[in-house]
Amino acid sequence: MVTVELVFGFLIVSIMMAVFGWGILLFGVQIGCIDTARDVARQAARGDDDAVHTAESEAPHGVRVIVTTKGDQIGVEVTARSKPFNFVPAITLTADATALREPGEQG
Repeated sequence: MVTVELVFGFLIVSIMMAVFGWGILLFGVQIGCIDTARDVARQAARGDDDAVHTAESEAPHGVRVIVTTKGDQIGVEVTARSKPFNFVPAITLTADATALREPGEQG
C-alpha cells in the first residue's frame, strides 16, 4: 500500500532532480560561453578570421557572439539564454574576454 507521504516524497525528489539537472546544464553552457569568448578573442587578436568563424561555430547552440575593437584592444562578449520550462523565467549567461592585438596585425 502506497501512502500519500511516499507519493509526495517521490514528487519532491523528482522536482529536485530536475532542478539540479538544469543547474548542471547551466554550468556546462557557462563553461562553453567562457571557452568561446576566450577562443574568439585570442584568434581575433592574431588576425585569423577563419579561426574566429570556426570558434564561433563551435559555440553552444543559441549563443550570441559580439566582437568589438577599440584601438589595439579586442573585446568579445558571449551571451546565452536558457529557459527550460514555460513557467520559469529565462536566465541569461554571459562571458567576456579581452585580448591585445598581436604586433604586426592590422585592425
